Amino acid sequence: MTGARTDAVDLQAGIRAGLNVATFRGDEAKTIQTLLRRIPTVSGTNEGWRTGFMAGVFVVADFGGPVALQPEMRYIQKGNQIEFTVRNSDGETESGSITTKADYVEVPILARVELPAAGPVAPHVLAGPTLGFSVNTAAEATLGERSQAIRVGEDFSGNAIGLDFGADADIELGAATLTVDGRFGLGLSDVPGLRFSAQNRGIAVTVGVVF
Repeated sequence: MTGARTDAVDLQAGIRAGLNVATFRGDEAKTIQTLLRRIPTVSGTNEGWRTGFMAGVFVVADFGGPVALQPEMRYIQKGNQIEFTVRNSDGETESGSITTKADYVEVPILARVELPAAGPVAPHVLAGPTLGFSVNTAAEATLGERSQAIRVGEDFSGNAIGLDFGADADIELGAATLTVDGRFGLGLSDVPGLRFSAQNRGIAVTVGVVF
């Protein structure tokens, strides 16, 4: 890997993009699911995952030892999805869902620990805190082919604090270095704007390029 050396620090920049599969956790996270179960015509409520997009940039500050610092900035889509079945007056059933969207611009500050390389593959483990700035919190109910926005809260501004844990591998490909990354995101603060208390959870997989 090549980088720009500043004094004793080797700086390398990169970009990455991929998917984030997210859900809510917490004592009140099942509030919507609980309310749906109280409706006599609703059955088969299942908590699912919202699949979203994420993309961002990162810098690796290598101080010459096994541990490097990796600050990042990314846009990431989180949230939750609940699926259910509704029975109409004729006894027929129809599938529906409620999707809650919680999107952020996040700044993770990660420690990157180098593991033994295997040929052109250099693996690392990653861990550190994240600070998220809410850019969108919304919910949509879908029943069959029909959909409608629903209110899940009011003041959606605010920050979300969490932790990232994961691993990546840099793969030397001649003129370029490919990086493959997998993360588990653990939310420590409530999702801004919701009427109930819930924390984000998610698994992200990305592919990127190191310059």
